[in-house]
Amino acid sequence: MPVFVCSPENPFGDIFAVEGEFVRSFLSEAPSDYVKVYLYCLYSLSPSSPCANLKDLAKGTGQTVEQVKSALEYFSGEMLLRVVSERPLSIEIRSVREAARLKAAAAPAGMLDYADYFASLRAILGGRELKPAEMEKARDWIEVYCLPQDVAVLMASHCLNNLQKEGKSARAPFNYMDKVAHSWAENRITTMEAAERYLTIYELEHHDVNQVMLHLGIKRMPSIEELKLYQKWTGEWGLSKEAILQACAQTVKTATPSFGYLDKIVEKLYNKGELSGEEARQGLSQEEQQRAEAGEVLRELGLKGITPELLEAVSAFKAMGFEFNALLLAAREIARKPVRSLEKYIQLLDELASQKLFDAEGVKKYLKQSKKPSQQKKTSAHQYDERAKSDYDDVIIDL
Repeated sequence: MPVFVCSPENPFGDIFAVEGEFVRSFLSEAPSDYVKVYLYCLYSLSPSSPCANLKDLAKGTGQTVEQVKSALEYFSGEMLLRVVSERPLSIEIRSVREAARLKAAAAPAGMLDYADYFASLRAILGGRELKPAEMEKARDWIEVYCLPQDVAVLMASHCLNNLQKEGKSARAPFNYMDKVAHSWAENRITTMEAAERYLTIYELEHHDVNQVMLHLGIKRMPSIEELKLYQKWTGEWGLSKEAILQACAQTVKTATPSFGYLDKIVEKLYNKGELSGEEARQGLSQEEQQRAEAGEVLRELGLKGITPELLEAVSAFKAMGFEFNALLLAAREIARKPVRSLEKYIQLLDELASQKLFDAEGVKKYLKQSKKPSQQKKTSAHQYDERAKSDYDDVIIDL
């Protein structure tokens, strides 16, 4: 099967010339690099053409395979060609005159009022013509999302800049633009003043927010809601970027880190006044140590599930002066009881505190001594039984 073939309606298939309609209807709007690809496709109709795959097409036009794919997609949308398959490469060249007629017929009605608006969008897109579906989306930004035309153009330019900064292809930018337009409408960014204010903040904080997103494993542009959270953390609450990055490390505890999850961690830092990077590091490290110690106490008690009450109790009794090993000894003592509970554990620690016993050695001696009365009682009863038995034996002997 030939790599390039002419469709039945193409009258110039055996001439391999560029149709005049292409120059009249498409040339001025098509990106120059794309035109190279289209012309090479026409050239490749020749049986002697060396073009057998996308790499050959890229080499022949001095472009990358990705750029060639973008050009083919563009001209497919313009109905000038059809990519039958990439492997093996098979491209159908269509009639330019027919494509121009279909393009005119497919243009959405009622678009004349937006001629200047569409011209502005074409300008930021490098001069290429808008497809009918793109025109429909762009009109929705005005009629559905209620964005003024100048705000919509500014939004579209902002989106294209983002795609370029990320090194992403702009093969289908209107899908991305549509999401951003919807977000702007929801957040009432519907005037030039609001849009310019948002973009100023976005540019100032974008780099810092991106660092946070990378720490969370999120590889995309930040949403308006995420930017608002970051502004709250740094502006309203006064945390440093370094403190927020320290908080990011705590998100490994969840399988799906998000700004919402991070917000709860940052709020704890704010409530404790740990606003700098070093304060956050120390505070979070201390919290991790507290959880680890509470976990050890819990294991000694034979209970499950670290609760805020347990964390508070361990922290409070350590602050009171208890050695950690003393806390573990008390937990082991409670574990021997028929009823084990955090309440019983706290009661025992209060008893030890009243005796001013905070070190492990002192607690150990106290717990050992507390068992002696019951042991003495048992011994006395045992001796009484022995005496009674001896007396009884004596009686039998006397008889």
